[in-house]
Amino acid sequence: MIKSMTGFGRGEAEREGTKVTVEAVSVNNRFCDVSIRLPRSLSEMEPRLAEMARKRVQRGRVNLSVTCKEMESGEKSLEVDMELARVYRDRLFALQKELDLGGSVDVQLIASRPDVFKYEPKELVSDQIGPLVSEASEAALDALEQMRRTEGKHLYDDFVERIGTLEDLIRRIEEKAPERVERLRDRLREQIERLLTRQVDEQRLAMEIAIFAERSDVTEECVRFRSHNQQFLTTLETGETVGRKLNFLLQEMNREANTIGSKSNDADISHFAVSIKEELEKLREQVQNVE
Repeated sequence: MIKSMTGFGRGEAEREGTKVTVEAVSVNNRFCDVSIRLPRSLSEMEPRLAEMARKRVQRGRVNLSVTCKEMESGEKSLEVDMELARVYRDRLFALQKELDLGGSVDVQLIASRPDVFKYEPKELVSDQIGPLVSEASEAALDALEQMRRTEGKHLYDDFVERIGTLEDLIRRIEEKAPERVERLRDRLREQIERLLTRQVDEQRLAMEIAIFAERSDVTEECVRFRSHNQQFLTTLETGETVGRKLNFLLQEMNREANTIGSKSNDADISHFAVSIKEELEKLREQVQNVE
């Protein structure tokens, strides 16, 4: 079954007061492009995470975002910048003396100054937190892949319906083609009889009709179009990474539709050809989402 290139997945893993959350987002791209964002202390894990993503995704741009958070039960580290506290104390005493100010310079006042107390989170060590990152990443990629498959199923259903519409339009063109030749025969006969007093040369008329019919015959184009239609449906069933092939088939189908429209010399057939091109454009837009 085909897969969409767009999707989202989220995974979490928690152990010993540390919670790791990974979000995976994929969007359309001609090739496979993986981008990883994670804490600097875990940068050595980037190649491993990129490899995990590439095993799941053949086409599309994938962004993995890793965040780590200490839970309430986790170890805390609150540091006091003693040097900065002394600077505040000395400056406050100097200010008090210089301006002859009242009040006291106490712990509460100094502690309220910016940056005297600093919360230092535990340093993330890849050997310790690595398994959590891998676990959360696998869960995020699982969810991403599931969403891409679900979106792919919706695309598949839409494709099948539109291919059916194209088949119906081609059938109507094939039904109209013989009528077009008969209408031409009658029109030419009327024009000749109106312009000439003598009887119409049936043999010459038949020859002209045959030449016109050969030049405007769209049978081959209809046959090739149907073949491309069938290949499109077959390709949907054969594999998951088929976006490029589907796009190629649509280009070939569009070429046949253009030829049908230019050769037909018939208002009804030209109208059907335009409808075909409209459906092909809708298909082309959707195919851009297929992996």
